Amino acid sequence: MEEEILAIRRARAQAALRRIRAKAKADGLDHLMADQIDAVVAKARRERRAAR
Repeated sequence: MEEEILAIRRARAQAALRRIRAKAKADGLDHLMADQIDAVVAKARRERRAAR
C-alpha cells in the first residue's frame, strides 16, 4: 500500500513538473541565465511582500 501511495505522489510530482516546464517554455523562460532567474525571483518576492 505505501509503495502505491509513493508511486502516485511521484507521478503527480512528475506531472506538475511537466506542466511547469511547458509553461516556462511557452512564456519564453526556458532559456534564462542564472542572473535572470534571480531577478525574476527577486521581483516576485518584492511583489508578494508589497501585496501583504
